[in-house]
Amino acid sequence: MSGPPPFARRETPLRAHVVTHDPLVRAGLERVLAEQGLRAGAADVADVAVVDLRPGKKLPSLSTDLPLVVLVEAGARPTELLSQGAAAVLPRDCAPERLCAAILAVGLGLVVVDGEMARGALPDPSALEDEGEELTARERQVLTLVASGHSNRRVAKALGISEHTAKFFVGQILGKLGVATRTEAVVVAARRGLLWL
Repeated sequence: MSGPPPFARRETPLRAHVVTHDPLVRAGLERVLAEQGLRAGAADVADVAVVDLRPGKKLPSLSTDLPLVVLVEAGARPTELLSQGAAAVLPRDCAPERLCAAILAVGLGLVVVDGEMARGALPDPSALEDEGEELTARERQVLTLVASGHSNRRVAKALGISEHTAKFFVGQILGKLGVATRTEAVVVAARRGLLWL
């Protein structure tokens, strides 16, 4: 393959702020970013933060509101990290192309979870017992957009409905899942197998 991958061919390369306590890990991640056509940058100019999260540590509080791509050891619980604010959860040993694809996706407002990690953390949908009212097809569409980080306004625009109707659907989803917040709805839906992140 010659040159950077297609997703990196933008007028302004995406910038990622690398967060780690290990200078060797930082240098390695910055090299991977450069090889994939992305740039490393300080938090105040970055579009996304890449966090090297060691076992037993919590997500860092950054001074900026950057979406977080979190690299973890096998066995980490992606639903817990998502509920703490992560926008992507990947294994530390993922391929450079997968890391950069996740960075780009998060930069576009999407949520990314490694497939193997998701399968290990989420229950088998066929083994679930009835845990409340079933969501309608439209409620599942709204839930998917909410899980992608959409506000009610963006949900309304994406589905061609009014913002009031979007709020109504979000309220219905919260009630059916027995939760109080959008984040809890995403976590509960993922645990029940209603949503693959």
